[in-house]
Amino acid sequence: MAKVYRPTWTRNGKRQRSRTWYLDYSVRKKRVRESSGTTVKADAEALLARKVAALRPGGPLPSELRTVSFSDLAELLREDHRRKGNRSPVRLNHLEPYFNGWRAVDIDTAAVQGYIRTREKEGAKGGTINRELAALRRAMRLGQRVRMVDHLPTFEMLPENVREGFITEDQFGSLLTELPDYLRPLVEFLYVTGWRVGDALSRTWKDVDLGDPGWVRIEGSDTKEKRGRQFPMIPRLRSVLEAQQDKREDFEAKLGRKIPHVFFYYRTQGAARAGAPLGDCRHAWRSACERAEGVPEGLYIHDLRRSAARSFIRAGMSERNAMALTGHQTPSILRRYDIVSESDLLESGEKLSAFFDAGAKHGKR
Repeated sequence: MAKVYRPTWTRNGKRQRSRTWYLDYSVRKKRVRESSGTTVKADAEALLARKVAALRPGGPLPSELRTVSFSDLAELLREDHRRKGNRSPVRLNHLEPYFNGWRAVDIDTAAVQGYIRTREKEGAKGGTINRELAALRRAMRLGQRVRMVDHLPTFEMLPENVREGFITEDQFGSLLTELPDYLRPLVEFLYVTGWRVGDALSRTWKDVDLGDPGWVRIEGSDTKEKRGRQFPMIPRLRSVLEAQQDKREDFEAKLGRKIPHVFFYYRTQGAARAGAPLGDCRHAWRSACERAEGVPEGLYIHDLRRSAARSFIRAGMSERNAMALTGHQTPSILRRYDIVSESDLLESGEKLSAFFDAGAKHGKR
């Protein structure tokens, strides 16, 4: 039963009552008690009546909800990311142009479906759209917590095609010969460690220990999963980083300044000067993939992470240790990256044939 009331309390043995009237009503079976902001009972009752009416289907909206815009929700999402120490939500790059000027109350299920259709026409894939819808849903839930949103639309996620791209050792050797010299150390690092591109690009020499046994480290604040990790300096990785350190010393002598990042440009590339940390390398990657013999079509640089996970498992590494090295948070995600190739299936078939042959030889099945 909705009502207005003035709260009471006891101070110094005396009973006291607030001059301000408060509202008491329910929203989806949850009790809500809040100040009306007025000392006039009739005004408080009128405010309560408007709020109760707004909760009925087709009821008028309170004025405070009419003014909430998508931009307000986007700012809540940004603040949520800042509070958690995450990067600015990049999914807003597509959501904001579409929903710019929309009121939050107008973002219903039909509006969400309209956004999906628009993104599909633009060529966005199901997984990309789903990540954007998840950001929109999060923004609206944050708004609901602070009573800026009174309802949530239905978010029906799209089916996703799980990528299965990876590269074999022979294909990787062919690719390396086609890559520009400044990009080879990064690509070899990613192929060996399975780290994310962003994690590798942000490494500085203070994160590299070339001693014995030697490690490459990353702080939890720099990772997607917010957990630090380290990778042992195996010979192949040591060879890459020691050669890169020699390059660094040569360039520091030529440029007359320090180069803090492990991966950097060897010469001027567009707006980036020699010695500057590597940035977007997708164009150089695609060009090399097109020229390299035997490299699968449409291979992404992120597929090196999938290739590394596959190598770890085939090397006999436990899932727990593989996850600790790559930064995968769950075994299910790691298994999704462990792609089975035709050669794996043929090898399994040979083992099965050997099993049957051994059984027939001994008269057993």
